[in-house]
Amino acid sequence: MIIKAKTISQFNSDFINKNEELIIQNSFIDLLDFSNVEFKYNVKICQCIIGELKLNATWFIEGFELVNCIIQNQIQFEMGGHNKHPITIENNIFMNLFVFFDCWFMSDIYVNHNVFLKGCTLKNSYNTFDSVLDCFGNIGDMGVMRMD
Repeated sequence: MIIKAKTISQFNSDFINKNEELIIQNSFIDLLDFSNVEFKYNVKICQCIIGELKLNATWFIEGFELVNCIIQNQIQFEMGGHNKHPITIENNIFMNLFVFFDCWFMSDIYVNHNVFLKGCTLKNSYNTFDSVLDCFGNIGDMGVMRMD
């Protein structure tokens, strides 16, 4: 599924075919809810403005790319990851705290050149990395120890 240049009020599991690649580009999204979804194909979100992104218990088996986006809400990526292919989070602006909690990254995760205005918890001890954590060029505290 490819979505380009749309204004979307709500995109959740009701609209997701977890058995095909999902690409969302150049769109305004009020709510992007991937909670409790196991994606069996790559997911790519690029050049979007997202009001609220939900990633609780989201498994990106075949990888995930979040590139050149602005995300306004606090993100809780809990019990997530489980990726057999890389997760790439690059060149984004996160307006609020990005919480990584109890995530298991089975393959590489690249978190580069982002702005975390209120920080993120990626580098604390609550996550498991079986492969490479490549994290450079970010602005903001990458090891926040709070979960609020």
